Amino acid sequence: MLGPAIFSAALIAALVVLIGFVRQQSRAEQLFGLQRAMQVANESLQLRLDGNRNFLELLARMRATDQLDLDTFQQIESRYVVAHPELINFTWVDERLLIQSASSLETNRQIVGLPITLPESARAADIARSTRQPVYTRPFEAIQDNPSFEIWVPVFHNDHFLGLFVGVYSAQQFLDYVMPKEVVLENQIQLLDVRRSVLATIQQSGAVPNVSLRLEQDLVQPGDGMRLELTRYDGQFWNWGILGATAMVGGLALAMLITMTSLRREVAERRRSQDRLNEINRNLEAMVSERTAELHERYRQLDEARGALEQIAYMDVLTALPNRRRFMETLERLMMQGGRRRERFTCLLLDLDRFKQINESFGHDGGDALLVEAAARFRTSIRDSDFVARLGGDEFAILLSPGYDREGVDTVCQRIIDAFAAPIVFNEQVMRTSPSIGVVLCPDDGETQESLLKSADIALDRARHAGRNTWCWFDHASSR
Repeated sequence: MLGPAIFSAALIAALVVLIGFVRQQSRAEQLFGLQRAMQVANESLQLRLDGNRNFLELLARMRATDQLDLDTFQQIESRYVVAHPELINFTWVDERLLIQSASSLETNRQIVGLPITLPESARAADIARSTRQPVYTRPFEAIQDNPSFEIWVPVFHNDHFLGLFVGVYSAQQFLDYVMPKEVVLENQIQLLDVRRSVLATIQQSGAVPNVSLRLEQDLVQPGDGMRLELTRYDGQFWNWGILGATAMVGGLALAMLITMTSLRREVAERRRSQDRLNEINRNLEAMVSERTAELHERYRQLDEARGALEQIAYMDVLTALPNRRRFMETLERLMMQGGRRRERFTCLLLDLDRFKQINESFGHDGGDALLVEAAARFRTSIRDSDFVARLGGDEFAILLSPGYDREGVDTVCQRIIDAFAAPIVFNEQVMRTSPSIGVVLCPDDGETQESLLKSADIALDRARHAGRNTWCWFDHASSR
């Protein structure tokens, strides 16, 4: 049996070792939690920035192909900004760098027609135009005590510059609405610029940041030295751990002075401590798994939204037919396939006789009803393998799949003429129209999209002059 002094010194040494162990375990757990929080926070910010940038790039493609006007921009952007409160607004800028529209137009009407004068905005606009890539600004204060930053997305049609779209972020709202709740509850969060000036802060009331548990990371987007800083709040685990360890070892010392049975109690207490650590690790893993599932769900929702916008870009909203853009892509594909396979196909160019008079007599609602019914009759007059599209106004086009001979094409044209024999009823009033049809054969009447459609337009004009409600084939001799 050890003497009392030696035994007490051994117990004190054991207490010091145990306290160090608890301190080390606590700090390791806190650092691991901080690193996971930084990863989740950074992924959330980058995911939101990627989604907003992709949305602006989709709008730019729609604008470049005349699929987007100012009214549609207002409708889409107002809903989008409401659903994404980290954004102050979206702005439409033309090729002269003049503001043409902004989301929430009623509150931003005073800026319409003004030039871009802020130096940082002008710098980003110039870089985006020259590189033809989206560009973020450095953080700046357009409004006092409200740091913000912007993304500028250029719009080009081929090599022609059409203007830009601008997304304006509030730095504080960016943290408030994008940062995950579990990260906010356990950490002080700050957004810093390249000079380490604080742009935005989230801190829980009454919580005390532990400066020894701090982590920083550069943001790939927006870049330019912007950094995200997380500082862990002081928790109760460390204090209660030391208190529990001291009580445990003190009790152990007293018990060991009395009996060796206290050794079994120490082993049991250590096992319980390990169980608590294992439980903490399991909870942390569950939290990470849950957050990962949420991120996957957000990616899925973004993919669905992107698919819906792509469908809008290729569909005529009024008639639910493919639009001019889809028609031109389909025509290009058929011409390429026909060249490889040495196949011919037929293109019909159609318009509605007396449409202008009907539109003036019955109003735009009557004209729209006529276009919808005409689209339905075109669809029922052709095979499922054929393709019909609305090119704009009362102009339609049909691509007949390879395999039709001249007699078969004439049969289809007659079927279309017959489909319009019955009148169209609108608000108990009768509207009558008929189609005029220009027929061309590819590649005989044109080896490019432009030449083929030009030939079809010439044939359509002949059909109009022939008395309408008929069809005419393109004739090389008469077109000279």
